[in-house]
Amino acid sequence: MLKKKFILSASIVLIISLLAMMISAAPLVKNVTSAQIGANEAENIALAKVGLTRENIRFERTEIDHERGKLVWEVEFEYENKEYSFEIDALTGKILREEIEPERRPISANTTQPPVTEPPVTNPPATEPPATQPPASEKPEVTEITRKEAINIALSEAGLTREQVRDLEVEKDYERGTLVYEVEFEHGRNEYNYEIRVSDGKVLTNSIEIDD
Repeated sequence: MLKKKFILSASIVLIISLLAMMISAAPLVKNVTSAQIGANEAENIALAKVGLTRENIRFERTEIDHERGKLVWEVEFEYENKEYSFEIDALTGKILREEIEPERRPISANTTQPPVTEPPVTNPPATEPPATQPPASEKPEVTEITRKEAINIALSEAGLTREQVRDLEVEKDYERGTLVYEVEFEHGRNEYNYEIRVSDGKVLTNSIEIDD
């Protein structure tokens, strides 16, 4: 009798465990099966947007998830020292967000530098006048681009004019140890974001998001 009770209890525990596993896996199965766009097709859509093929591409991540109430494919890959990130509507194939950033490479731990040898110091002849420092006014000055120049650079990258955009915002800040202008504006249903290096005006990052 005790043996029968033990077998019955073990069977009940096993059934409960199986039901719990099925319930926990249900949302993922539902997400994947309800998507009209497959993972391979999502990757092709992202590659076509930036004019690339699968040759020499290294995919980092292709996952399905919910973003802002929508079922989306998150596609990330690398090509020529740049990182590409996309969010693609899993039902329609529409690109909801795209971002391109320079690849962040780790700093090498080998910082050993060869010893620097300096030439021996010799006294100048008595007939030569002592060396003098140039006046302070002749020293080169560090130049920076202005906020207006940063705006013009961002607009040029987007192919837009000042009159075509709205909600323009510019902020100077440090990003990853570099002083940049963060330029943001909207045009139509798109939100544009740029990071422009203050020292020379180089565009470090740019992204375009579709505002639904």
